[in-house]
Amino acid sequence: MSARTTMLTPNRRLAARLHKIDRQHQINNGRKAWVTPDILPINNWFQRLFNDYLNQYALASPLLLTSFQEEFIWEQIILSTLHTSLLQLSKMVEMVQAAWTLSKEWHVDMHHPLFNTIDDCAAFQSWATLFQKMCTDNDWLDHASLPDFLMNKMIAKQITLPDYINLFGFTELSPQWKKLFAIGEQQGVTLHMVTSLSSIKNNVISRTRFSNHDTEITTIARFAKTIARREPDAMIGCVVPTLEKTRDRVMQIFSEVFSDEKTYGISINPPFNISAGKSLSRYPIIHTALLLLNLYDDVISSETFSYLLRSPFLGEAEAERMQRARFDYFIRKKNINIIYLKPMLNQQNQPSLIKNCPSFARRIQQFLSFLDQEKKINGYGHWSQVFHQSLSLLGWPGERSLNSEEYQVVENWFKTTLQLARLDDILQPIDIKQALKALQHILDQAIFQIQTPEASIQILGTLEAAALPFDYLWVAGMDDRAWPPQAQPNPFIPRRIQRTLHMPHATAERELFYCQQLIQQFKQSAREIIFSHAEMEDDLPLQVSPLIQDLPEIECVQLKLDPALVHSEYIYHSRLLEKLVDDVAPPLPINEVAHGGVNVIKQQALCPFKAFAEIRLYAQPLESPLPGLRAKDRGTLLHLALEKIWEELHDHQRLLELDETALNKLIDECIIQTIDQVADVRNKSNYFILEKKRLHRLIYAWLQIEKNRQPFTVSMQEKSVRLTLDKLTIAIRIDRIDEFSGGKKLIIDYKTGKHNHINNWFGDRPEDPQLPLYALLDPDCTIGVSFAELVPGGCGFKGVSQYSIDIKGINPIHEVKACKTIVWQEQIVHWKNTLHKLSNDFYDGVAHVDPKDPYKTCLWCALKPLCRINEASENNG
Repeated sequence: MSARTTMLTPNRRLAARLHKIDRQHQINNGRKAWVTPDILPINNWFQRLFNDYLNQYALASPLLLTSFQEEFIWEQIILSTLHTSLLQLSKMVEMVQAAWTLSKEWHVDMHHPLFNTIDDCAAFQSWATLFQKMCTDNDWLDHASLPDFLMNKMIAKQITLPDYINLFGFTELSPQWKKLFAIGEQQGVTLHMVTSLSSIKNNVISRTRFSNHDTEITTIARFAKTIARREPDAMIGCVVPTLEKTRDRVMQIFSEVFSDEKTYGISINPPFNISAGKSLSRYPIIHTALLLLNLYDDVISSETFSYLLRSPFLGEAEAERMQRARFDYFIRKKNINIIYLKPMLNQQNQPSLIKNCPSFARRIQQFLSFLDQEKKINGYGHWSQVFHQSLSLLGWPGERSLNSEEYQVVENWFKTTLQLARLDDILQPIDIKQALKALQHILDQAIFQIQTPEASIQILGTLEAAALPFDYLWVAGMDDRAWPPQAQPNPFIPRRIQRTLHMPHATAERELFYCQQLIQQFKQSAREIIFSHAEMEDDLPLQVSPLIQDLPEIECVQLKLDPALVHSEYIYHSRLLEKLVDDVAPPLPINEVAHGGVNVIKQQALCPFKAFAEIRLYAQPLESPLPGLRAKDRGTLLHLALEKIWEELHDHQRLLELDETALNKLIDECIIQTIDQVADVRNKSNYFILEKKRLHRLIYAWLQIEKNRQPFTVSMQEKSVRLTLDKLTIAIRIDRIDEFSGGKKLIIDYKTGKHNHINNWFGDRPEDPQLPLYALLDPDCTIGVSFAELVPGGCGFKGVSQYSIDIKGINPIHEVKACKTIVWQEQIVHWKNTLHKLSNDFYDGVAHVDPKDPYKTCLWCALKPLCRINEASENNG
């Protein structure tokens, strides 16, 4: 290329590839220094011409709007004319902007009468008029109008043009661009269209098919890996038309295929490059920054707070990580859904952040104090500075060294946030909420791709790959639904106008022609080209595209791919399994009281490994806060309310003496005391008003059943005691013990669920050993054990007794089919032997994987990845 030659491309990637090709050409010719050719994307060229014009004439206007500025102007215009709110305003603005660009590029007559015949088109016409007026009044210039502005200056000979312009990789030029280049030719510019750098003849082109998309992408990755091993210098193109949507999955598959036998994943510099970026806001370090800035609101969800507690991207995250992890666990355990920051920063309140995580708390205090000093209304530029200072106070981006990806993202963050400040040129000052909303929107729209070293394997979208030269090219997704796609005309321009002007995506014929051009470019791009498609997507059958149907079809075996197994397959096929019998843990220390209470025996009966993992290893999943109360919390409220009621009543006689008014008053008072005790600041919410009513109805219905019993005295409530079972000592808590005349006792356990079966008390591995355990406390005086089910519409007892005690639902032992004896004391002895056996097994460390019922026991168990019962079953099968 001569010094007065400019080469224009439709996108950045193609321009970068041409620079690389030229650089390699100069090196191959032995040159050590050379003039860098003028190669750049066409939109960058337009902007360069504009800047050169301003500099040449020392002008400060017009102001060339950024894409974000344009978007916010369109948004303001649309909102000012609509009388209802939009659920997807950003999507609508995007489509309106696209319509405006199309109307300028294709010379649409905005005064055409067809606009008035369709509501959406008429609305766009009025918005476009307002947009043009705002730009004229404020001396603004939008990017869609920039070529028209340049044409006027070219005609006036106020812009210097190159002698030669080469257009490379364009499938077509819009009428607006054609007119601009025609004016250039009139002024002596020589224009040349270059469709491809490749002059390959007799290249090999074929097609193949796959059962699904994942198999297709996996095979493409294997193909690329095979070629790269065989020809290290070969350029390999992998085209995925849906790359913007499937980027993460494609990245995952390629990473798995390119991982080696010993490790999962790939090095920091992978042998492939994926072109599709993602929104800056989707990178964890930026997502954390936005969440931190939103702490200004003082009220945040527990989910967000938990994320920040565990994030490495804020001050002292490493030094204070254990305290923050414990505090996160505490928040989850207490089922706190909403975090009120200012009360939490008080040492006297519970939970107290300042007491548990002092460094994090101090940073939040500094952040909130700093914001309190700011005016409520400021310009966007000022808020941009405030956000940077705020993040610094909060210790963002963290104390540890950033890796390459994080460093690049943070650098791009600082560049992108400058766009927020530039909104001052077009918008009025706002409050912090609106400023954060604007920042969020800018970061959502800013697409960023991590810069990696040049790689021989390129994963690209369709438009990026067109006209790029490769040695090998594989184009995926060539099915009949996508090639050609259905027409998608812009809804804000009348369809008849779009059809008449042959505008992009306007008609099926237009889509067909465009796809034919792309495929023709692909066919000239490499010496070996493979097109492929999946036969199924979302349960819908797919056929090969008619545009490639005439190509010879090949089977995958003909490609002779290396057995590039993914990491999991390497492990599976190696079959190098080390067998180690390790199902007995060290015994408990002497005289240690096992934590977990009754649950120790219950889990040991269900599965010894489950008991060991959950109780001795503390291997339990973290709880997630839920709206309102958890089931166990509602149970706690009921237990405490009944405890307070029976502290007042004490016995059956006192219950009978209360009239309805006094009984309802007692129930209300005890419920209020309970909720005040348990619910703390949340008890004023409407939720707890409803909870009070629910508890009242439930307790009142239960006490009506209690009235119909024979006389009794409540001798013990919510009593914590230690129970020794041969070697093992556990702490248990008994809900209630009723005493009859003669000192005989009935042990009661409150239940707030329906599915309680006394059959689970019996057998060698009782699934619910709670009441059998309680019966061992005082076996001589205990004559019965029973659940007390308090459920709406179904309150009642479920139990077993030595003999009939005249309580509905408590059956004498000889009537219980699950019991193998009809003698009460024999059953007590059987329970003792069974429970001693289970407790001794736990004490001695018996921890083999042995679920009582593999389906029921394992169904909701979170330990399957640890015990690997499924893998063990496969190997044994």
